Formats: sequence, structure tokens, C-alpha cells
Amino acid sequence: MNNFNMICTIASFLLAAFVSCKKKDNILDKKSEMPSIAFAAQGHTISNGVINFPVIKETTITIDYTVTTSSKIKQFVRSLNGEQQQITAAVGLEEYKGQLLVNVPYTSKTISLHLEVTDEDLQTTKEAVSIVVNASGEFVINGDVQVTGSVNQGQELIISGTGFGSGPNVIIYDDFEGGAHNDPIPLTSPLIGTWAAKSTDYIARYHEYAYSGKTSYSMQDELALVALYGAKRTSLKVRFANTKEVFLSYQVSVPPGKFFPGAPSRDQWGAASHWKLTWLMDGDNGFQDEKADLCIPTNGQAKALQIGGNTDNIGWLASLDELFDIDGFNRMTAWLRADPVNYQTQGYTWAQWLSAKTGTPWVREHHKAVFNGGPASEKWNQINIPGWFGNSLVNPGGVYDDVYVATGPNAPARVEVGDAPVYTNCTKLSILPSTSWTNSQIKVIVKTKGEGTISQQYLFIFNGNNQLIAGGITIP
Repeated sequence: MNNFNMICTIASFLLAAFVSCKKKDNILDKKSEMPSIAFAAQGHTISNGVINFPVIKETTITIDYTVTTSSKIKQFVRSLNGEQQQITAAVGLEEYKGQLLVNVPYTSKTISLHLEVTDEDLQTTKEAVSIVVNASGEFVINGDVQVTGSVNQGQELIISGTGFGSGPNVIIYDDFEGGAHNDPIPLTSPLIGTWAAKSTDYIARYHEYAYSGKTSYSMQDELALVALYGAKRTSLKVRFANTKEVFLSYQVSVPPGKFFPGAPSRDQWGAASHWKLTWLMDGDNGFQDEKADLCIPTNGQAKALQIGGNTDNIGWLASLDELFDIDGFNRMTAWLRADPVNYQTQGYTWAQWLSAKTGTPWVREHHKAVFNGGPASEKWNQINIPGWFGNSLVNPGGVYDDVYVATGPNAPARVEVGDAPVYTNCTKLSILPSTSWTNSQIKVIVKTKGEGTISQQYLFIFNGNNQLIAGGITIP
């Protein structure tokens, strides 16, 4: 081989080697561009892969993500709390944008989202974001009436403003929580106040069929072996200083499988007087000694309800068919007020009923003396729950929940929560019992139907004359 040919051969070899190295360099350069994953959360900040997410109710959060590759996506896997899903729509693309709507429960927990992408060069990238949920329940409402506190059951709300007037003398509020089904109810059961006495022949027990929370109060001792005249009758008594004004509210129901007292079956009412739902009176024996007494209300006539007692009588409310829902809870609320001066001849009774039968609050008023059975007594100092039930009993049952009693001037002053912005349109209402009340500030305990929160419901404030002074306050 001459020198020229040798030089050409060496040059060709060096050129091929150079081209080969450039190809390898390009491949290496390409493989160095790993796939990338970017996250964004609408309305929230992601810091070090974490979204801190305080909630006051069950809600959602939207996560946006973008996957980018220098070649094409070979495989893309999305995993939410360990549950994997292949995103086939991303395969074959150099860039894929996706969105995930995540349901966030009202509970403190961490929700994990993992993304894993592999490109056609078999390079894999993994990224994750953690949604740290804090069920704090705290909120603030600004306006003419300011509300701060928590939406959680049993927590405190502080309502600030002007013109609230004087508050009620809350004697008792019992939501009957604190025990399991069939546990005895202690005298100290109420959140506010205490029970003065309870039945001894039969034991007042918690019941699993409840309006709020997990348990209620059963007027039947289902664990007792023997019934007296068909009844295993229990009772709770609350006593208070002599008064001529009482505001009372409670939830009442006939639990599944039981009959309205005196009825021969669940779909009938019976034909006589069978159930005095509560009994307001003067002393333990007021109903026997011709002292003041009123049942609020009583099934005093067949298939009907009225407010009346052995001594005093207010009058008719309505038929059971109009008011009483046998398959759900019924809220009975009443305000009885003797005229402060002419109490022997003048008075006022306001009764409200709310059930699936009425749909929205049903109201009846009576303008007459509340003490009208004679001069023997013109005061009250005790309420029995239930008042009494009996006569022709076949499988009777009744449970009470959220019992609230206030007495004296301003007894109707209260805060309620409902499910509509207009009070008269509400299908569910609950009193939030007040722990303090001034003209400019009210503190109440959060209570409502079930075990949920009061989020997305509405507050209503009534003064001492039972007038709505602020309403439709939206809870976020």
C-alpha cells in the first residue's frame, strides 16, 4: 500500500469513529432528558409536595398535572391512596395534561397522589403530592352580625352584634349522649343543668334511635322483665324556681317496631287518651292536688293532640294525622306565658310542630289565661318527661331527644339552626342552647340533626318576645 492509500484509509477510519462517537453522544444527550411531572392545585399552594387543606365540611380539591417527555410516553400510572390506574390516553404523546377531582372527607387524614411515567427510552420519573386534611371546622362570618367558632357538634359559636336583648334562663338541655343503647341515663346526663329525679320502678335508658348524635332517651325500660299494666314506664323530672313563663322544646318519635301508645298496630292511633308527652305542673302532685298542670301536649282525645291538664286547659292543637309522623322525629316547641300583671285572666300560648307531616313549621296560638282551672295555684316548677302513657297498651314505644327548657322572662330568646335561609321554609330546625347571652354577644353550643356539622345551614336569632331579630345567616 502506498503512502497516499494509507493516508486515505486512516482518514476514513477516523471519520467513521468520529461519526460513531457523535451518534453515541446524541443518544446519551437524549437519555439525559428525563420525563418531568408538574403539579398544580386550584386555589391552593403546594410546598415540598404537600398541600395543607383545612376543611369545615366534606368537599373536593382539583389537582392539575402535566407530564412532559423528550421522546414519547410509553406508560403512565396514576395512584390515589394506593389504588392504581393506567392512563392510556397519555401513551404515544410527548406531553400530557390531566386533571383529578379528589373527594375530601370531613375528617383529619392524609390523601396521597402518586404519578409514574416511563418514556420510550425506558426512563422513569416518579412524583407525589400529599393532601394533608385538617378538619378544623373553624370559620368567621363578618357583617352586621359576626359569627366565629366551629361547625362541629358540641363546639362553641360566638355571635356578636347589637340589640340581642336579655337572654333566657336555660334550665336544662339534654341531647342524651354519653352512653350506649340500653345504658342507664344518669341525672348528670344534660349538657346544661341536671335532672332532679328519675323513675325507680323502671330504669330510664339510652336508645339507639336518635335525632341528634347516636342515642336518645327511651320512655320504656326494654330490659325490664315484667310490665305494669302493659307499660315499663320510665320518667325524667326537671325542677326549677316558681315561674309563670316556660319555653319548652324536644324531639319525639315512636322507634321502628314499636306502636304509638294505646294503638293496636303501628299504622293506627288508638281510640282513647294514651300519651301525655310532657307534663308541666306545680310540684310532684300538682296534677292530683288541683294545682296548675298542663300536658304539652296530650293525646287527650282520640287521634288528636291538645294542650290541657287535670286542672288547667288551653285547647286544641290538631289531629295526629295532621301532625305526628310515625316514621320519623317530631319537634314540639311551646311557649306559655301568663300576663305579668293580670295573670289570672290573661295569657298567651304559642305551639309549634315540625315533622315530615307538616313539612315546614306549623304554628297555633291561644290568647287566654294559662292558669284557668281555679285559684289553687298560679305557678309552675316542674316538668315530667314523659308525662304519662297507658291504657290498652300493645308494644308501646317512645323516645325523646334534644330536650330544652327555659323559664322566666325572655324564655323564648334562642338561636336556632335550619336548612333554609327563610325560617318558615325550614324542614329541619334545632335549638343551639346558649351558655351566655348579653345585648351584644351570645355563646351557644353547636347541635343539630344527626352527627354532621352545621355547615351550609342557616342561623336564626329570636329575642325574649319570640320575635325573629336576625335570620338566614349562612354558615360556610
